[in-house]
Amino acid sequence: MEWEEERIALLNKIRELNEKYAEFFNREVDDQEERRRMKIQEEITKAIQDTSRDERTNSLLQQQENIPIGDVLLGDVVPSQALAKFDSNDGEVNDVLWLSGETFASAGSDRRIRIWRIDSQGRYQKLCSLSGANQAVTRLDYDKDKHVLLGSSNDNMCRLWNVDNQRLLTTLSGHTDKVSCARYHQSHNIVSGSYDRCIKLWDIHNQRCTKSYFPGSIVLDIIGRQSLGGAAFISAHFDKKIRFWDGRNSEPFKIVEMSGKVTSLALSEDGLQLLASTRDDTLSLIDIRNYHILHIYSAEQYRTSGDLARCVISPGQDYVAAGSADGHVYVWNSQTTRLEKILARGGHESAVLCLSWCPTGVGLLSGDKIRRVCYWH
Repeated sequence: MEWEEERIALLNKIRELNEKYAEFFNREVDDQEERRRMKIQEEITKAIQDTSRDERTNSLLQQQENIPIGDVLLGDVVPSQALAKFDSNDGEVNDVLWLSGETFASAGSDRRIRIWRIDSQGRYQKLCSLSGANQAVTRLDYDKDKHVLLGSSNDNMCRLWNVDNQRLLTTLSGHTDKVSCARYHQSHNIVSGSYDRCIKLWDIHNQRCTKSYFPGSIVLDIIGRQSLGGAAFISAHFDKKIRFWDGRNSEPFKIVEMSGKVTSLALSEDGLQLLASTRDDTLSLIDIRNYHILHIYSAEQYRTSGDLARCVISPGQDYVAAGSADGHVYVWNSQTTRLEKILARGGHESAVLCLSWCPTGVGLLSGDKIRRVCYWH
């Protein structure tokens, strides 16, 4: 009994020290940023002492004020605090995904997908639940109109739901093991990856598999957007490799070997850069035009939280972020690789498994191993 009490006390002390470290780091970053901001402000003040805005500038600003925000990219903002923390799914939250600037979906080990609305003040409301999966839902994606939600599951299947009426539209079966990921490939196609070491291309209208690919390694994540240049889709694998496929041939046309199991892939908005999270506790930014690694991101206390730990690129491509096994969210400057922020206070108490950056650039969602979602702003 005494040993157990000592163990709990030690764990609490470690958590407290980690939070203090994060606070100290963030204070240092904020102080540096404030000094830089003051210097810039002084220079701006000097520059505009004898000038004023012309009529054309005023006119443009007035026009801009009347434009509804919606999902318009306002500019990337590094979050600083947890505005909301709540129980989202029973058990692990495997994925979170913004559907718009104020609604998002969460999926987890309770076999449910839940749709939420949250505002800039952190006030949240559950809108509906999507059911039909027989085991944990592992990955989410949506069609270009954001009306049909795609979910992969540990029951070896992929499913499509209509978000507007909560109906299960289609069940795609064919994998022989857990489906770790599924993404839209084109408006009528889906690409999925599985622990059965197989990638499948699906025709949504005919509800059938049109082609199978056999990379020879467990697929941990996949990207299937149309903005991939020469690649039809990109897959991340247990064998530390990223494979680029053109869709026509049964073999990948390019393989990039990483330094650890590749747990997650995230594509930049311009479709030119690929962020990869690996089990060696680093993230790598890859130029998919020449397959060169541009930057590597790491931090002293950052630890990849699992084999399916997700990473994210901000909509404006200024930052990259990932959740850590210590329950913190780490945010780096994408170009300088500088660690900009450690999001800790008021946040998670267990490993962070997934992230999603709001399409406006303001607001970050994170989900953890014990059913909680945090909204950082």
